[in-house]
Amino acid sequence: MAKQEHRYEISIVRLLATLSIFFCHLLEQSGMTVLGNYLSVGVQIFLCMSGYLYSGRRFETGESVLKFYSGGLRKVLLPYYLYILLFALPVYYILMRAAVTPASVFGALTTSSAIWGIHHFWYIPYCLFCYLITPLLSVYFDHIDKRHGAWGFLGHSVLLLAAVSILSYAFNSYFISAWVNCYIVGFALPYLLTKKNRAFRMWKITAALAPLTTFANIMRWYLKYQLQYTSDSTLRQLLVSHFYYFSQALLGIFCFLLVYTLSHVFIRRYGVYFRRLLMYTDRYSYTFYITHMIYIKGVLTVVGYTGSYVLDGIIAFALSVASGVALYYLVLLVGRVFARRKKPA
Repeated sequence: MAKQEHRYEISIVRLLATLSIFFCHLLEQSGMTVLGNYLSVGVQIFLCMSGYLYSGRRFETGESVLKFYSGGLRKVLLPYYLYILLFALPVYYILMRAAVTPASVFGALTTSSAIWGIHHFWYIPYCLFCYLITPLLSVYFDHIDKRHGAWGFLGHSVLLLAAVSILSYAFNSYFISAWVNCYIVGFALPYLLTKKNRAFRMWKITAALAPLTTFANIMRWYLKYQLQYTSDSTLRQLLVSHFYYFSQALLGIFCFLLVYTLSHVFIRRYGVYFRRLLMYTDRYSYTFYITHMIYIKGVLTVVGYTGSYVLDGIIAFALSVASGVALYYLVLLVGRVFARRKKPA
């Protein structure tokens, strides 16, 4: 099988989404809550991007499904568990012993909850859930892709998104359906883009979403931060909260499409100067995500340490990069040890 060409457009999306999450937490901790909240869209960008990347997977046998699951679990959980067990829990036990209880340890080990200060790990179950549903999405979209044109495919995709939202609410799910739908939208996009319909081109979809995304997020800003809307009506509160989720998800999808489209042009013109950098940022982005939070909101926070938000941010970023690189190579080392043990004598 020929080696797949590296997709540098995705590398740029991944880099900007990672930086968005870092600055989201940094600005929130520095008191710039509104801007920080909007930068949290990096998570939704990641989910949409991940769906887009995994969309081409084919699962012909049960063995291929199990291999996909085992690879996904190892990719997501090995760095997480090494960080939690060898660093985060010991540090919290020393500096904030009250946070390390049987319940919090159980929550961390099962990824069902997270200790405050490293509570960005709420994202880990979403990664695992998206891995779980990927073979099902592949079968579903392959099925409707063969039987429907572009508009029929779009209609069935919308029905699936609606079903996910309704079921998530009906069963009081841990998962926010709008975030899962970001992954599903990303998964559906490559199918839609290959349809022989000129209405469905990435730049046209991006342009069509621009006014709706702008309006939805201006309304979210007005209702949430200016009006600080509250209501005694459970129904109204439900509708408003779902509107917040919808506008955030829409912003994430739009940002993914916009950055990907612009990055395609950028890479064609200037890619030769940045490809090596992007290879490095791809390599360390996940471990950087894992390690950064403790230096911003956790027990090792450096925000407020120097009296300069800029200098605090530089220190937090440097510590996060160093820790992310160290964790990456620790994961490699542990992976090699296990690989050697599996080899027959």
